[in-house]
Amino acid sequence: MLIWQKIRGWKVRGVIPAILWSLSLLMTAAAPSEGHIIGSWKCENCVTDPQDVVVVENIAYVADGDGGLRVADVSDPKNPAIIASVDTLGYANGVAIAGNMAYLACGSYEKWNGLQVISVSDPESPVIIGSVDIPGSAYGVAVTGDTAYVASGWGGLQVIDVSDPKHPVIIGYASRVGYASDIDVMGDTVYVAAESSGLNLIDVSNLEKPVIISSVGNDAQGLTIAGGMAYLADDNEGFQVIDVSDPANPAIIGIVDYSCDANDLAVAGDTAYLACNFLSSIGGRWNGLKVIDVRGIRNPLLSLAMWERQVMFRV
Repeated sequence: MLIWQKIRGWKVRGVIPAILWSLSLLMTAAAPSEGHIIGSWKCENCVTDPQDVVVVENIAYVADGDGGLRVADVSDPKNPAIIASVDTLGYANGVAIAGNMAYLACGSYEKWNGLQVISVSDPESPVIIGSVDIPGSAYGVAVTGDTAYVASGWGGLQVIDVSDPKHPVIIGYASRVGYASDIDVMGDTVYVAAESSGLNLIDVSNLEKPVIISSVGNDAQGLTIAGGMAYLADDNEGFQVIDVSDPANPAIIGIVDYSCDANDLAVAGDTAYLACNFLSSIGGRWNGLKVIDVRGIRNPLLSLAMWERQVMFRV
């Protein structure tokens, strides 16, 4: 099984000492402790800052910060190759793929904030076909059917009708969710990770009037939903497993203190993978991937394996 990492130059207080972009593939063997990196693509002296990636068949779509959208052929995992790129209006933070469309959440304090729709029917010739301004600073995006959901910083949740991809339109929002940084959706429930309020569960059965059902946790950076559970990277509380089978009453059932700033996570089978960076008070730094066994879901186990790399932001 392949795990995709987005790795960028060490960034502290907005300064990137080394401009370096690398799309790496991390291959796990039967035991996660045997994982190793098998391929990468680097762009030295490029204006690039990857934030998110989605892989569809043999194509990887990368939200690359100031580099916009980059498209990579990963049919040979040992030798991934960039085959196209598109400059975007704003800083590309998040990407989702639905059909032949790529949806980019773009946002920063200095640049345009919004959602851009890009046709990727020909991955080698992506074309921007639509966009919509949104409040806040767009970080994450999820798409189901004709609807895109955007985690938009202090703009909260933005609900966007993309039935006409050339003219996306905001049709609803929920603003009181804290600083929204990541998003997922299952059925009529949208899950928003917020840096000041943890995990927010929002009913979107009425797209024009989303309703916040409940919240749990404290300072969430990343989330993923799998098997009726929400897995949350919370800066203050650690890695959390949350039972969301009753959206009105989410319950934390497992916690691991992973001692790092986890920016994102992914779950595959019985294993969770966290993209981490850590800067200690004495100047030491550990960056890389931490692996958590979630078979005993109420007592998840940390550090089946850890691979040290540069600062990691998404997995």
